[in-house]
Amino acid sequence: MARLHPTAEPFLAALNARVFDLKDVFSKQLYVDGRFNGSCSTKDVLPALVPHLSYKNLAIQEGNSASLGWYRMFDPQLTSEERATTETNLRAYCKLDTLAMVEIFRYLLAL
Repeated sequence: MARLHPTAEPFLAALNARVFDLKDVFSKQLYVDGRFNGSCSTKDVLPALVPHLSYKNLAIQEGNSASLGWYRMFDPQLTSEERATTETNLRAYCKLDTLAMVEIFRYLLAL
């Protein structure tokens, strides 16, 4: 993005410097829980640490399906109704994915 918007480069670089991938905590085994079943995926970590949140009731339940849904949004053969449904499903998935990161972070901060 900084290449496209050079005047924003200082802001974007500072933002990148503050980003932390929560997956590192689990993939580097800084926090381990048997309920993760050896995984560091959000789909395994979330129900163990924040059991009131779940992907189970969503039409899109994991990242690969979300990626395919996003790709599908640009299919010219998709009807406007199908596109709207896909968009709604993607928004619900992304909303929960973001909330999951916030709640997992809160859980870790409370330790």
